[in-house]
Amino acid sequence: MATILEKERLSPTWSGMEVAVDPIPVELIDGCLTGDRRCQQRIYETFYGKMLAVCLRYTKNTDQAKDILQDGFIKVFRSMDRFNREGSFEGWVRRIMVNTAIDHFRRSKNSYLLLGEDQSIEDHGDPDVEEPFDDPTEEEE
Repeated sequence: MATILEKERLSPTWSGMEVAVDPIPVELIDGCLTGDRRCQQRIYETFYGKMLAVCLRYTKNTDQAKDILQDGFIKVFRSMDRFNREGSFEGWVRRIMVNTAIDHFRRSKNSYLLLGEDQSIEDHGDPDVEEPFDDPTEEEE
């Protein structure tokens, strides 16, 4: 039987009651540290729904949320060695997802601003379209 990370470590709540958090087997985390794809898949499947919901709080576009989710899980697996095992694993994954979503929108905002600075509306004009204030009854010479 797999040992549970600190035997379902108990965490105090504001009401004084204790609740179980992170029933994540230590072997899954250790497996991810060695690059075991099956362990990564189990963690991905375990947190997919919850973390997609987190991403959807930052965008209502499902495709965009899934992109953020993918980027977030890549960051989770690449930085697994930084998880200190003292806090909640789920909380750690959630923080990475939130930061990834924020980074995504910072990048999007910056690229929009850069495009806006370099181009103006006049740059997008169509020479074949009449100017809006031209008198259509005037004859061309």
